[in-house]
Amino acid sequence: MVGDKNSLLRKRGGNAAIVDMEKNWTEPDGLHFYEMPDCTSVFLAHPGKTLLIQSEPSLAERLRRAMANERYERPQTHELLADVCLGLGARLDRVAIVDVRDGIFFARLRFVMKNELGEKIIECDARPSDALLLAFRAKAKIYVADSVWDAVEDASGILKEIRAIESKRLK
Repeated sequence: MVGDKNSLLRKRGGNAAIVDMEKNWTEPDGLHFYEMPDCTSVFLAHPGKTLLIQSEPSLAERLRRAMANERYERPQTHELLADVCLGLGARLDRVAIVDVRDGIFFARLRFVMKNELGEKIIECDARPSDALLLAFRAKAKIYVADSVWDAVEDASGILKEIRAIESKRLK
């Protein structure tokens, strides 16, 4: 799936759509994650709204390690993909949370590869947990589609409660 500098022709099930990653996207003001007993809660904050993505419990530890640029003894999938991209001369330009359906979030990765023949943009679908891990590892920007912000309930109250609990626990 390859496109020009600003868009991508994407084929799925015989349908083609131009995906424009330059418009209708907002970069979150903050990202917070907490390891809960049965999941990892990832909060993406935006003025007036915070969205909550929940994933497997082990994600929090992997996010912490990716942020600290610590590697596992045996490469994790996100480390392997980052290494392959490095070897191919591609860099992760950005990740985007592009859709939410029935409480399930969908993400997209955007890679840029430059060589003597020019610039190529490669985009592919990903789980948000994998997209966030790669973004942390590559220090890439994270975006959320404005339509996703509009579709989700505000989780600011939940984040505030968790922060209060964490604050009391650390005292």
